[in-house]
Amino acid sequence: MDNEKKTYWTDDPELVEKYVLGQFSVEERRRLDEEIADCEPCKEKLHHELQLVAGIRRYGRDQLKSRMRLRVRSQQVSYSYRYQYIGLAAAIVVIALGVGVYQLWFSDSSAPKHFNSREVTLAQPDTSSDESTMQNEKPMVEEEATRDRSSQRAESSSASTSAEQVEPSSSRENEIRQEGFSSRTRRQKTPTAEFAERTVSFPTRSMWLIGKVVVMTERKPSTEPQALMAEQQQQAPLSKSEQRIKSFTIVREGFEQQVQLEQRLFRELPRSRQTQIGKTQLMETFVQQDSAGLRLIIYSDTFLPHDLENARVEVTAKDSLIVVTPLQRIYYKLPDSFRPQTRLR
Repeated sequence: MDNEKKTYWTDDPELVEKYVLGQFSVEERRRLDEEIADCEPCKEKLHHELQLVAGIRRYGRDQLKSRMRLRVRSQQVSYSYRYQYIGLAAAIVVIALGVGVYQLWFSDSSAPKHFNSREVTLAQPDTSSDESTMQNEKPMVEEEATRDRSSQRAESSSASTSAEQVEPSSSRENEIRQEGFSSRTRRQKTPTAEFAERTVSFPTRSMWLIGKVVVMTERKPSTEPQALMAEQQQQAPLSKSEQRIKSFTIVREGFEQQVQLEQRLFRELPRSRQTQIGKTQLMETFVQQDSAGLRLIIYSDTFLPHDLENARVEVTAKDSLIVVTPLQRIYYKLPDSFRPQTRLR
């Protein structure tokens, strides 16, 4: 009964915690062990607490080891990558230095360099050879022509002595010889035909445009007889021999282009176009572009030959032209397809 009512220090959690954590000295631990020597439940409880603390310490130690292991591995990987980058940079530097040294001391700058086994060469047709062959063949043609003419003179002189006997046969021979000469000359001209086939044809574009008169000055009426006569001559229909065309040279977008300006009367305009315009501020114009350049045909009764002589063409933008005359300024907006094709040198 006395043992059951006796209390031990193991019933105090603080003392058990200090014992388990080793906060007592050796003498105190020995004294506490002697007190519980005859208490089996106290020994079991103390043993359980010791195992629990040992397990906690082991778990903490394992966690710390795993963290340290991961840190060491990450540092090793970073170091390995760093060494790879350093080695790659060093290899590039060494290769560059080697190539430079080879180019400086060992390479032959005059030797051809082939970067690809397959080469494509784009060359224009050799026109100089065609011209040289034509020049070489021209004396031959002239020599044959002189030989034929001399033979014709000899035959004509012989035919004059015996006209009654050989006149039909000599005329027949002359015709055959002339046909042979013409066929030879045609054959000799084949290089020129081949050269002509090599020229690139320029596409011809044409369309109707309406020019807008942005500035217009009224023509002063003249009262003098000579002035009236000159004005009537200007307003009279022009003959085919009279000149109604003027040429200009303009520069558009860095290109040189020839512009031909032509004046025609309004009644020469096709009937289908006459019904579409009736205002004096608008100019019906036919625009055509070919290899020769740009051509503007203006159909108007207010645009006279005298105005054409004093006219000029100005470029205001890459797609805009202005025809300037002493009495009016005609504005045109050209489409993108009417761009010049000859670059200014």
